[in-house]
Order: sequence, then C-alpha cells, then structure tokens
Amino acid sequence: MSTLLGVQVLWYHPEVKVFLEAARPRLVKWIDFTPSGIAGLRAYRSLVPDCTVIGRVLDEGNLAAEINRLQPLGLVDYWELWNVPGGTSREETRAINARTLALLGQLAPTVRPLVGVFAEGNPSELAFWDEFYPSLREAKAHGGGLALHEYDAPSMKQSVERRPDGTVTYWRCGRFREVWARLPSDLQDILFVVTECGIDFGVDHTKEGLPRFPDQGFLERVPEADFVGDLEWYDGLLHLPGPRVLGGTLFVLGATWQWVRFELARAILVRDYLARHQGPLAIGLPLKSTPEVKKPMRLHVAVSPSNQDRNPVTGGGNEMTQVRPFALLLVSELNAYLDVTARLIDAAPESSDRKDHPYEGLIAQQDAAFAALEPNQSGNVTLSLSLHTDSGSSSTCGFYFDGAGSVSERLGAYLGGTLSAFFGTPAHSADYSGYIFATRLKHRHCPLLLECGSHQNAHDVALLRERGDELSRLLAAAIVDFFAASFGLGTARRVLVQVSPERDYFHDWAKLVHRNDPEGVDSEYAPGKFAAHLRAIGKPLDGAHPLNYYGAPPGLA
Repeated sequence: MSTLLGVQVLWYHPEVKVFLEAARPRLVKWIDFTPSGIAGLRAYRSLVPDCTVIGRVLDEGNLAAEINRLQPLGLVDYWELWNVPGGTSREETRAINARTLALLGQLAPTVRPLVGVFAEGNPSELAFWDEFYPSLREAKAHGGGLALHEYDAPSMKQSVERRPDGTVTYWRCGRFREVWARLPSDLQDILFVVTECGIDFGVDHTKEGLPRFPDQGFLERVPEADFVGDLEWYDGLLHLPGPRVLGGTLFVLGATWQWVRFELARAILVRDYLARHQGPLAIGLPLKSTPEVKKPMRLHVAVSPSNQDRNPVTGGGNEMTQVRPFALLLVSELNAYLDVTARLIDAAPESSDRKDHPYEGLIAQQDAAFAALEPNQSGNVTLSLSLHTDSGSSSTCGFYFDGAGSVSERLGAYLGGTLSAFFGTPAHSADYSGYIFATRLKHRHCPLLLECGSHQNAHDVALLRERGDELSRLLAAAIVDFFAASFGLGTARRVLVQVSPERDYFHDWAKLVHRNDPEGVDSEYAPGKFAAHLRAIGKPLDGAHPLNYYGAPPGLA
C-alpha cells in the first residue's frame, strides 16, 4: 500500500534536502518561498516529477496578492489559505465563510484553493459546518478542496471513541471522516487534504487528567517507533473508503526555533517509513505549466587536504593526518551526486620539502589539481577546494577566496555559514589571492580554501574527528546547492543518506563545550569524550557511524 503521508517544509536547508531525497514523498506542503526555498522546490519537483505540492504563504495580510504572484512559477498544485482561523461558534464559522468567499474572489482563475484549514477539533461542533458549505462549493468549483489540521497526544489515536456496537467516532485525528459523513450530496466528492498532522502535546486533554505542553511534538516525549506505529494507523485511516482524500502532510520538516520539538529531519524511522511506502498518489493533478529547467552541467572538484604534518593536533597526530580522512569523506559525499565528479589530490608531507624548494609539496599538489580540472573546464563547472584546520587555540573556522566579488568569494560565504553553524563560532574570511594555492588556479577553477576548525582546540578536534561524516554531508549538500542555483547543476543523488540518531545529543554537548572551554584546553572535552558523554546520559553510540562513513570511493583509498 502506497503511503498517503507526506511532509510540510517550513524552512528549506541542506538537512531538509537530505531527508527529501531519501524519503521522496509524493505529497509536500511548501512554505519557504524565499529565493533559496523556490530553488529547492524546483529541484525537488525535478527529482520527483509526480509529486503534488501544496503551497502556503505566511503574509496573510496580502494573501491573494502573494498567491497570484507565485502561481505563474508553475511549482504549486494547490494553495492553502490562511492558517487555523477558528470555528468555535456558529457565528464565528459564518464569519469565516464570508471572509473565505471574499478571498476566493480575489484569486487568479488558475489557482486551486484549499479552504477551511481549521485547527484540530474545529469547528468545535459538527453542526456548525453547514455555515461553511458555500465556501466548500466555491472551492470545489475552482478545482480545490477542504484542508484540515489533525493532531492528538500522547498518541494520534488518543481521542478515537470505540463503542460496544462497533461504531467509531474520530474526535481529533480522523475528524475528516466525521465531517464527510455529514456533507450534503453535492459535496460528498470534495477533495480532502490534511495539511498538518502528527502528535502535539498542546492538544487540550486536561479534562481527562492529561498534562498539556504547548509547542511540544513527539521529540523527547514519544519513542519514534511508537510515532511510526501511529503513522501506519493514520495512513490506513486515510485509505479507508468514503472521502476523496489526497493525503496528509506531517508537521514539520525544517522547523524554526518554536517548532524544534516537531522536527522530522533527524527522524530516521519516519523517513524510512515514508521511503519504503512511496508510490503514486491515488489523486493527483498535473501542473498547469511546466517550470523551465536549465540543462544540467557537471561539477568537477579537486579536493586537496593539507600537507602540513608539522602542525601538531590536540589529542595526537598532525594537521595532515587530521584533515585527510575528512577530505576522503567529503569526496565520497560529493561523488554521491549524479552530476558531480570529485577527486582527492594528495600532497607530499611538508616536512619532506627540500630546503631550497619551499612549498614544494603544496605546489605539486596544486599542479595535480590543475591537471585534474583543466581537461574538464569547457562546458562544465570546476572547483579547486583546499581543506585545512586553523592554528589558533580558539574555536575557529573560515574561508579564503581568490578575489573580491568572485564566485570563489560567494561560494566561500555560503559554505562559511555551514561551517559556522556546525562549529558554533562565527566564520572569518580573507582574500587569499597572494597564496600559492590560489595564484596557480585563479580565475580558472574557483579556488577556495576552507579552514574547518582548529587543530589546537579539543572541541574542534572532536567535532571533526567524531562527526566528520555529518560535516562532510552538510558541506557537500551546500556545494551542490550553490552550483545548482548558480549554474543549473543537477542535484539528484545516487546514494541514499543515513542520518545519525545521536546528532541532537552531540550538538547539545558541543555547544556546552564551546561555552565552557572556548580555548579547548580542558581534557574533559578532548576527542573521545563525546562517546563517554553519551554513555553517561544513557545514549551510547550504536557503532554504525565510523569516521569513514561510506568508505573511500574506488581508487581513492
């Protein structure tokens, strides 16, 4: 049975992209209509051409104007109107109907509207629904339908009432069936869409003696396996004969701070459930216009890890031995994309440079990068990427580019944001055009140097050594996103990604470390201490995430 469940994307970023590419839901609700969000939606529609997209704009004061502005992009099949407008009395429901009819009259004729968008359990009395029938008829006439939100807690089945005679009433999750059963005959075939669903501890069960926790979802309160069990039940409910149901979108992927307890990006079991059960939706409409898609180009990347074996690393080893395993991970992640070819370019250790030939190994490395990239320059995008760690003792990361206003600078700023978020410290930047690595490739291959943390700060060393898989995945996604937006690079992957279930605990610990020990001198935070920390809080590593996460690609080990 194909799932009728999809996801709501509130904020598009690399982790959201990873989830979408792995799960590939056929139903998506999209709220991020920033330039990067639009680019992400366009890329996803290209990846999953038969998906159905529901759009919602957040500027409710200019709702019709914004929908009419975005509609010609041809990326959205249905548009949801304003969010959870009420319906706690007959008078309020009547007023919502009048407001909805006025708004429908302002929409472009090509817009398929989803009206209602009532919160769980609303309108509060089923008898109030007849006040809203005029809006339902108007939406149906325009090819649209009825949207509802359905939540419950601590289980999605909490408010299901089963009677001795076998009849069932769905007070919260499944309420769409109660609404449908009371519709007049001319509305029995209206399209139903549950545009938000899941577990929400803000649902009021105080009369039943259950606690209420506003803005709290399943995370940290419900085992993920139990949540997936609820989703299987709810999926079956969506499939039951009767209403014409498009599906339901889970809240939320790409949460902003208020909704972090609902975040699905790291919910591996949810992602895998969706991935296993994907198939064409029972109901779907073709796009009214096909967005223009640029012809994909190919990205060739030469990844050059540091050869500075004279720089000792806190906890043992040197910068060269610290960076090379991470470089292998990044090459592997980049090669997971169909339109990317990445190669590792090693260098002889700095300690082997002859006294009368300074930077000998570095120069040879850049010559090798040049040779790897030059034959692929025409008609393709090429990138020379050098990886280092900083010599300072404070937690640090940075990017160095080949000239003001260059593609190198713009890419560096984009990747610097990823580094900054990962290491918990601001990224610094500098024009590096006077250095040998850049001057030999300047204006040819977008030369860029990244300093991925410090090799003297124990916090940074632990991040790179113990979570290099995560950083490489995020950096690869950011690189591909940048070139997809700038040059039309394709974003499809050949390898599905796994997401570590420990990452939430790790980032909490990393923030604590950086706050308490910014210079990285306390041995309590040295590499290897993260695993001990997880054991101490009862969340041991499962052993499934070694440093070389995918293994080196053939010929690169």
